[in-house]
Amino acid sequence: MEEKLRKLWAKSDGTTIREHTDKLLENLKKLKEEYGDIIEERIPDSMRGIFWQTLELACEYHDYGKVHYHFQRKLGNKNVKPPKGNLPEVRHNLLSPAFLPEDKNPVVRKLAALAIIHHHKHDAGKEEVEKVREVLEKEFGKELNYKNLIKYREDEILKKLAKDKNLEEESVRKFYIMLKGCLLRIDHASSNRYSPYVETYRKKEPEGKVREFLQGKGSDFNDLQRFVLENREDNLLVCASTGYGKTEAGFIFLKDKGFFTLPVRVSANAIYERAKGVFGEELVGLLHSSSLLEMALSEDEANIYWENIVLDHHLTSNFAKPIIVSTPDQIVPFVFKYPGYEKIASLLAYSRVVFDEPQLFEPHTMGFLVKGIEKITHLGGKVMVMSATLPPFVEEDLSFLDFKRGKFLTEKVRHNLKVVRRSIKDFTEDIRRLAEEGKVLVVVNTVKRAIELKEILPEAQLLHSQFILKDRKEKEKQIKDFFDNADRGVWITTQLAEVSLDLDADFLVTELSTVDSLLQRMGRVNRRGEKPVDNPNVFILTEECSGIGSVYREAIHEETKKFLEMDQ
Repeated sequence: MEEKLRKLWAKSDGTTIREHTDKLLENLKKLKEEYGDIIEERIPDSMRGIFWQTLELACEYHDYGKVHYHFQRKLGNKNVKPPKGNLPEVRHNLLSPAFLPEDKNPVVRKLAALAIIHHHKHDAGKEEVEKVREVLEKEFGKELNYKNLIKYREDEILKKLAKDKNLEEESVRKFYIMLKGCLLRIDHASSNRYSPYVETYRKKEPEGKVREFLQGKGSDFNDLQRFVLENREDNLLVCASTGYGKTEAGFIFLKDKGFFTLPVRVSANAIYERAKGVFGEELVGLLHSSSLLEMALSEDEANIYWENIVLDHHLTSNFAKPIIVSTPDQIVPFVFKYPGYEKIASLLAYSRVVFDEPQLFEPHTMGFLVKGIEKITHLGGKVMVMSATLPPFVEEDLSFLDFKRGKFLTEKVRHNLKVVRRSIKDFTEDIRRLAEEGKVLVVVNTVKRAIELKEILPEAQLLHSQFILKDRKEKEKQIKDFFDNADRGVWITTQLAEVSLDLDADFLVTELSTVDSLLQRMGRVNRRGEKPVDNPNVFILTEECSGIGSVYREAIHEETKKFLEMDQ
């Protein structure tokens, strides 16, 4: 058999089964070296002693079925002789368990076989059994002694195994999620020709780099950041004012391996740049639907190295980097238990996840986010939920989890509000006057209204989500540079400005949205509370607001309006 493994192909590029298998075993060793202690803690006590040997067995034998004649021909390997007779084609994952050594612990062997069968999609049923039996007998001279693993669903097999071996069913299921998930991650990483690594480094003490970063800016840990450092072995629920250092607190939480998730891509891009500034590019990855393009556009065109960008992207897609900034849709959908969901579930079991500003999601999205947090913590992962405007309904939704709570609100008065009962389109001359005094951030509810306002204020700069990616990337740099360095002027934007863009305007002019959105927008003005507030610095325009009913719920918008008008 060993000679076949060295000669026959696992991949169409001629990589042999032995070469591919050895790469899996290398990645298994790396995974165990970097995170073995944490992974072992996630395995139920009753089965912890057999985890690594079961995973090693699954890694070694997962592709042995590729010696099948039809598989080799499908890959294009013409140096194989057909077996006698007209044999059916059988998927390799159904054949591989036949080669498992019979002298292994029966539980180890059965669990390894089940993971091997399902490391590619397999719909349980009787139809495949006779084909597998025929190929094993006629091509390999072997008996089919695992037909039930092919006939029945995974959950049925696990339930029966728990009953037969007097094990807790929940323990068997957790063990299997970790086993199959780790096998999938190791196999997928080992098959990636750009970056065949399941893990790179482990970031054991992120607080050192965060402190170094803060001290470089003339500060040190504040009470929020010390709270996170002292309590990060718990799940945390944190409410803190904008400008309080939540991002750095989130970085401190991401000990060992973690995900920093944000609701929108532009926010993720901004936090990715900050994370690189703290930890360095090697340790940080960016993952969302257009992250490859974002990384490419962040490079100088004259000095762009596509090989490095592609390598970095594949390392991140493999989840190999210790810190990954992403949108939640990249990880949380595992709750729907799609085929292979265990790959993400097992990863999150030994990871930490920061959810920043989760209340910005629509209710249906928030629902599966809450379910994701529940599942992550059930598997053993750690979670930190943080927001500048944490609504009671979010706390209520998360009440099932024993969070350690922290509230950090600044006592500085940073805002002087003025409610203006006019349309923002009728406020343009006032915006011009404010722009003579300082930096003005104008936020509207829709792209259409932003474009309309730009036509009335041609001297203003414009940022919204419908620019092509290259132009939007450049505008994101320009708006940050403006609010960091300029003296006066105007930028018109949409909700893009609400979350994680570190802008500090002198004046905010905004259409009325909803109370949570308004609070986020106000966080972009006098961010550190160092500017005088004797005169209004926030102007809320309440009439003819765009996006009501389509972007913001009309009832909440009206309640917000009533509340503001009561206070005038």
